[in-house]
Amino acid sequence: MLSLMPPGGAAQPFRGLGDSFPRWTAEKRATLVIGLGCSLNWGFPRTLISAFKAGHPEVDLVLVDQDDDRLTTELDRRRLDLVLGLQGLGQTRWRSQSLWQERLMVLLSEHHPLTMDTEVSAAALRQEQVLVTSDDARSKAMEGAVRHALGGPPALTMPCAVQRDTLLDMVGLGFGVTFTGAHALGAFYPGVCARHLDSKRDLLSYFAFWSPENSKPALRDFLAMANAPGAA
Repeated sequence: MLSLMPPGGAAQPFRGLGDSFPRWTAEKRATLVIGLGCSLNWGFPRTLISAFKAGHPEVDLVLVDQDDDRLTTELDRRRLDLVLGLQGLGQTRWRSQSLWQERLMVLLSEHHPLTMDTEVSAAALRQEQVLVTSDDARSKAMEGAVRHALGGPPALTMPCAVQRDTLLDMVGLGFGVTFTGAHALGAFYPGVCARHLDSKRDLLSYFAFWSPENSKPALRDFLAMANAPGAA
């Protein structure tokens, strides 16, 4: 059992993922646990979460980054209050709300011939080796979005037992290409270039998903903020 010491307070036990943040007081606080199937580098999701955190200091906001299968399982088990993810992640048993769209981008080595154009043709990308992390390989929603944008599957998809940062280093070194949403481009990776797709089907649609049995006020407030005029 791990105990964490708050400033000026007594240590409280930290028991694991079910209690992601220790409570420094005996006061029961509201908690909202959000599963992330999107990037928070920049754009609407980052702005929304920042605004909710600032506007609702009484709510402990917990963010959990998991693959599609885990997001689905944890939402069904009510260990997550909400999932922000691609439209293809949705289940008929959940409630959903459309939140934002962003363009699908391809990431390539700066020395790749396809970087000569500002937009890369879908036909050319279908001939490329696509690198994905082990977690990304389980993301059926993103896989479906890539197939839809390319008009078919790429020639080869290679799962790599590495973290996302290392995968992008591999892209920069010329091992292959990978895909991401435009809101994941807030970080710089040496030797990596981002290009739009020359495709009319390159929009990624992101939704909020939650259980119809979840009546948490914090969830209601978060969805209301996401749906407010001018939020997106």
